[in-house]
Amino acid sequence: MNLFCSKSRLISPRFTSNLTRAIGKNWLNLKDVEPMDKRIKKGQEFISQYVDANDIEKAEGITYLTKHLSVDFEKMNDAIKVYQRNPNIQSSKDVYISSRPEYMKLFQSLANVPEGIQFLCNFRADLIKLLKTQAQTSPGELSHLIRMDLVLKDMLTNWFSLSNLSLQRVTWDSSASLIQKLVSKEAVHPAKGLIDVKRRMGDNRRCFIFVHSAMPDEPLIVVYVALMNKIADNVQEIVKGMDLVEKNELTTANYYSISSLQDGLKGIDLGNLLIKSVVRELQKEAPKVRLHSTISPIPGFRNWLLRCLHGNSNFEILDQKSIILLKGANFETSDLSKLSKELIILIESNSLDVYEQFKDFLMHSCARYICDARTLSSNFPINPVAHFHLHNGAQVYRLNWRGNTNSRGIEQSCGLMVNYFYDIEKVQENSAKYINNKTVHISDKVRNLL
Repeated sequence: MNLFCSKSRLISPRFTSNLTRAIGKNWLNLKDVEPMDKRIKKGQEFISQYVDANDIEKAEGITYLTKHLSVDFEKMNDAIKVYQRNPNIQSSKDVYISSRPEYMKLFQSLANVPEGIQFLCNFRADLIKLLKTQAQTSPGELSHLIRMDLVLKDMLTNWFSLSNLSLQRVTWDSSASLIQKLVSKEAVHPAKGLIDVKRRMGDNRRCFIFVHSAMPDEPLIVVYVALMNKIADNVQEIVKGMDLVEKNELTTANYYSISSLQDGLKGIDLGNLLIKSVVRELQKEAPKVRLHSTISPIPGFRNWLLRCLHGNSNFEILDQKSIILLKGANFETSDLSKLSKELIILIESNSLDVYEQFKDFLMHSCARYICDARTLSSNFPINPVAHFHLHNGAQVYRLNWRGNTNSRGIEQSCGLMVNYFYDIEKVQENSAKYINNKTVHISDKVRNLL
């Protein structure tokens, strides 16, 4: 069943559910002085009622919360007026308290219930799904949903701070249920069987997860690492275990897959914390491993390139260097419209052998996609993986031709992959320059492609 169907059905009185009635009974006009144990009991009842509800009832319950347990704006405006007349500690406190939505009391109560943190993660995942139906939602209702998501995200961010997280290494000897959870949710390089899974946790391989103290059996995010004697230039040799060398020759940690495993933690930056924690762990375990780099996918590059060639972007894809490179590959470049159509046909062939004809153009365009293509709203790189690693302080180190030769790699990025290099001594400086000045740090190898 679709979680969030027609909004008119959700707010119709005849669809008022037991869940919504219980919310109205237990959480409307909740008094601040109510004992915590009573709130916890109500929280347990809410969890039970929500879990038993069907998808339509859950959506109705969320909508009811956002409307009827939101901010009391009349009360908040009165508090602001009092503060403006007499700004003191008490009036400032009153403004702060009145500006908080009432459903924060529900969320705080749920956080004190056993398994309440896990429930709130799942609850936010449902809220995110509801937000995706915004085309069926009036602007007023949508603003309520967005406000709740921001509030819950902020609360979860505080609860999922590093002090509440623990780093765990997963091996083939870990519980079968844990390994199954990791396999089922692997988003970057899906495993093709038990042998593949065992290889990823075997010799010269590491798998690390974060778990939260309140949900120790639920992995939050996972990273897979290949210990090698070089910065990897393709993912095939890693997933097939073709790169094994003696332990005393290991110099480089290649981070080849990182996946968030909880939909309700979307937008909460656990990846940065995880990578830095793994670096510290490897520095203790294998001090000879001093180089840290990713071998990363480039999602969206192929579609972006096609969109530019179709003329559906303001980005000038056929710049002067592109023309020179294509002319050198024996393309006729006098008619750019005709050239664009020819390139579109070749790119849509999904053939690496065909791509060899204009490899230099693809490498140049991909470097521009990662470094120069920016979002209009923030002016950060449009590629989300690039933004993640650059935000963490990494450098765009190298583009790798035939880095991922499977069908997914070709459909995402014409088979290209990229290394983001983490110079441990420079990551903080690089991160600050990226955040404050939008500076993308690149190697000479990448600069020569631009």
